[in-house]
Amino acid sequence: MNAVAARTFAQLCAKPAIAVPVVAFAIAGAVAENRLAQSGFSSWTAGGGLFAQGATVFNAYAATIAALGLRVLFGLAVTAATAGIVNRMPLRILATRTLETLAVLLLAGLAAAALAVPTFGISMLLFVPLSLFAVAIAAKDRRSAPEAIVDAIAIMARNAGPALVLAVGVLVCGIAGVFAARLIPVPMAGALIAWLVLEAATACAAVAVAGTALC
Repeated sequence: MNAVAARTFAQLCAKPAIAVPVVAFAIAGAVAENRLAQSGFSSWTAGGGLFAQGATVFNAYAATIAALGLRVLFGLAVTAATAGIVNRMPLRILATRTLETLAVLLLAGLAAAALAVPTFGISMLLFVPLSLFAVAIAAKDRRSAPEAIVDAIAIMARNAGPALVLAVGVLVCGIAGVFAARLIPVPMAGALIAWLVLEAATACAAVAVAGTALC
């Protein structure tokens, strides 16, 4: 793990362009979340959704799925963009190689979001490393979505320790960002900080996978 951490840090220092998708998708995520909150559908702005107060339990659960679904969507976007930057891949080629895999992972991520509450977060704990490895494989090796996902599962099994560390790291950073954002009196600013923390953690994990021997 020390070697992986060192190589990841070197990659981050050598490719500052990784910050661009992190900031861009963090802003997009914060704006989308804010719009949902203003529409009355979601109470997740600046982390409020951890204590969602809908008229019914169904409304609270739907708000939770929507919030996690947004994080899945923009997390996948950051993961793919980071893999492309690490591999010095033009956007057109990156999209061609990863679009199918991203579509399948988005559906899997939405399912994981729906199961997050009844499984106490285990579904998201499994989805995070799966998405990191599958996107990196699709970008690097031009694998189809089924092949990339099967290969990702095999690599996760061989690297269970590092995969668990990456997943826990991303999820803990996401939760920490949400709670830190609650300390900021301006809701939109708090939401943006929470998204920046999460997307930065996702990008670091994506670099650890795409730019090292893990994948």
